[in-house]
Formats: sequence, structure tokens, C-alpha cells
Amino acid sequence: MREEWQRLSASTPAPPALEQRFQFLSNRLLRSARPYFDKRDEVRRAHGGEVKRVLERADAMGEGDAKAMLALRTELSTALRGLDQVDPRDRSAFAKRIKAHIDALGNRIAAHDAEIEQAKANLIARAEKLAETSDARDVAKQARELQAQWTAIGNGRRSTDQKQWRAFRA
Repeated sequence: MREEWQRLSASTPAPPALEQRFQFLSNRLLRSARPYFDKRDEVRRAHGGEVKRVLERADAMGEGDAKAMLALRTELSTALRGLDQVDPRDRSAFAKRIKAHIDALGNRIAAHDAEIEQAKANLIARAEKLAETSDARDVAKQARELQAQWTAIGNGRRSTDQKQWRAFRA
């Protein structure tokens, strides 16, 4: 309202009494709205602090396990969606950093999944060779060892793991 008043006053100055009345009312409105603006700023600072903490964890994330990387990527995505609760002056910088971390984590997770897929493919090949062995005791022992190795490898992409598990069991 003040900007509009100034724009209008620039072309046609208002009478002093009207100017004084407008300034008095706008100051009174701002004074009554001040608690809202203070609370809004406090909430924005709190959310900005949360985003900073998530980004600090992402900066410090080394070669973590896949579950930690997935959880962090989820947190970063949530933080990205919640940037409207952060100070507008910080949003752009936060968004760039968050997107960079999400991309980096996505690449690391994809590489991890590819390693697991390859390791499980090797186990499937070894299991298929077991089918050619005639000694039942040796086959059972080696099959248990392969299953233990399968479990020790961990999980990759769910859809790929399920397909490979069916091939392994067969």
C-alpha cells in the first residue's frame, strides 16, 4: 500500500492532512502485524536451520551404506519440497545445493546397485554350474554357501533383486 501511495503521490501530491492520516494508519497496521512478521521470520529461520543440518549431513556423507544414502536422499527431497518455508533470499542457494547432492547420491546409489547386480549375477552363474554336479552332499553344501553369500551381498534395486532371486532359486 505504501508503494502504491508513493507512486500516486509522485504524480499528484496528496493534501498534507490526508498524507498524515495515511501514514498514521499504515504505521498502526504495521504495528499490529509486527508479531505475525516476527513469528514468520522465526519459523523461516528454524526451517532454514533444518535444511542447513540436512545439507551438512550430506556434505559429510562419505562412502556410507546404501540404506543411509537412500534415507539421506529422501530427506533432501523433503527439504527441497519444503523450501517455501525458508527465507526467500536463501531458497535459490539451498535448492542448488540440495539438487547437486540428490544427483550425486543418485549416481552413487546407481553404482552400488550395479555392483550388487553384478555380484549376484556371478552367484547365479555359480549356482547354475552346481546343477551339473552329481554329488548331492557337495551340491547341498555349496548351495548353502551360495545362499549365505547372497545374503551377505545385500540388497540392490528391488525389481532387479527379485528377478535375480527367482533365477538363483531356480
